Amino acid sequence: MRALLWSLAPMPALLLAYLLAPPTVVGGVALAGGFFVVYVVLRTVRLLRCQELANRRFESLVHNASDLVTLIDAETKIVFISPSAERILGFAPDALEGTSFVELIHPDHAARAVEFILGEKGDDSPIEIGLRRADGGWLDTETLRTNLLHDESVQGIVLNTRDITERKAFLNQLEHHAFYDSLTGLANRALFRDRVKHALSQARRSSNAVAALFLDVDDFKVVNDTYGHALGDALLTAIGGRLKSCLRGGDTVSRFGGDEFAILLEESTDIAPVEVADRIMRALEAPFRIDGHELHVRASIGVAYANGQEGDAATDELLRNADVAMYVAKNQGKGRCEVYQPTTHKTLMSQVQLRTDLQRALENGEFVLHYQPLVTLETRRVFGLEALVRWAHPERGLIPPLDFIPLAEESGLIIPIGRWVLRTACTEARRLQNLYPKDPPLSMSVNLSARQLQSPAIVADVRDAIEESGIEPSSLTLEVTESAMMKNIDLSVLRLRELRDLRVRIAIDDFGAGYSSLGYIRQFPVDILKVDKSFIDRIDEGEDELALAAAIIDMAKVLNLRPVAEGVERVEQLERLLELGCDSGQGYYFARPGSQADVESHISGERNPDALAV
Repeated sequence: MRALLWSLAPMPALLLAYLLAPPTVVGGVALAGGFFVVYVVLRTVRLLRCQELANRRFESLVHNASDLVTLIDAETKIVFISPSAERILGFAPDALEGTSFVELIHPDHAARAVEFILGEKGDDSPIEIGLRRADGGWLDTETLRTNLLHDESVQGIVLNTRDITERKAFLNQLEHHAFYDSLTGLANRALFRDRVKHALSQARRSSNAVAALFLDVDDFKVVNDTYGHALGDALLTAIGGRLKSCLRGGDTVSRFGGDEFAILLEESTDIAPVEVADRIMRALEAPFRIDGHELHVRASIGVAYANGQEGDAATDELLRNADVAMYVAKNQGKGRCEVYQPTTHKTLMSQVQLRTDLQRALENGEFVLHYQPLVTLETRRVFGLEALVRWAHPERGLIPPLDFIPLAEESGLIIPIGRWVLRTACTEARRLQNLYPKDPPLSMSVNLSARQLQSPAIVADVRDAIEESGIEPSSLTLEVTESAMMKNIDLSVLRLRELRDLRVRIAIDDFGAGYSSLGYIRQFPVDILKVDKSFIDRIDEGEDELALAAAIIDMAKVLNLRPVAEGVERVEQLERLLELGCDSGQGYYFARPGSQADVESHISGERNPDALAV
């Protein structure tokens, strides 16, 4: 200790003065003056050692970080870059230090990135930029900036960069699946409608003409019934290819669903839409040779011209008119083209009559519910039912939902129809729960339309249905599609929270078929994610399809949502879903929607006791 004091004191006389100094009280203990100096020295040494340990710990964290940590000066010169640069970008850190960080940024992103790094933008807003790799490729990254130029201990800008290549690839794949038909690769309904809306907006400013063609393959059901769905799918893909060959590069061809296609012709003053329709019908005359079969195809085509307006209403009108013209073509013998005319009174009157019949159907009790079982995939036992409304028209017979639900939405009749569905389904659920008691009770799923979700009355309607039937709220699941939720996000979140307060469960229906906005899913108070049938259809036909379905199921689990597979039709699909850890599903493989008697037969195990039983 004397040696330590000697090294600290400039001369022995000063040391002697320290030793003779009056006592000092530290922590309630009186220390002689010299010993107080020793106390101070040892305390200082201890603090220095703690600081050195903290510095070493910080340095170790930075050097072993999975993200890229970069310190740049006010001129964007790299002062320090973490060793992860070699793993992430392929550059040794010393090869980058002293160079400009801007040299690593993709040229398309450089201006925006520099403004972000050096500008006044807040530090808590990350930016997505591409960074150059040593092999010449580009890496998708997310970079967060922290400006420490005025911090004397740093005097630089800290950039924390994360590799998001896999995430971007997944989102791009998901977006492609949301806007392109998985079978043909053509645009789907959502993308086609968006392009029509954009074309109408452009045409209003440039005075260009816009036309839409709707095409329906005549008697396609015969192909499926004769040769099977696999060959039918191959035929639809081949038809899509021929349609594309008949169009210009800027035109859009879409598969609307089933055997329906839609075509958008922009700047149609350069080409007559009727000539395009004739060209398509001639192209379809050549036989299709698929799997050793020669197939002959005809199609009915409807043509409609835009009326010079723009917006959602004009978009809907153009598509509706083309659809009406196509049905007129079918009604007049198929295999032909018809142009929509405002004077097509017969077709229009039919629509008006259907609207009138729909109002009467509600008053006369013509609606019925069919139910499709939801099953536990491993045991194939029924744990719930989905209620599906049907219209038992006195003259036309049983009308499926797609033929009258859009009309009910448009007219507002969906509100009273939906109220009836809720009450009837809850009453039936309670009856079945009493007949077939189990723990937890048999659940009932009811679909809510966009208009119902936006209605202030929906909460009271659900509450009344629960109270009148006497079912436990937790055994009622309300299914809402992505597109319905996205019509008004703030209102949807509010309404779903109000419904959740009733203790019912909420399911996102047809996930992936609409917007697939992953950034919004966390906002919605939901319990169940129903994976759209399009993801399941080809789950057993390739690694890409399997990987995409796996990602959706894994994402649901991460978000604490129960994944339910829709449209399970083959045992191979069932096997893949079990491998992916999806434990719930529904589809024709288990049961088609049926009446009360059909449902009871399934539940009691009378129809197929090995496959379906509670």
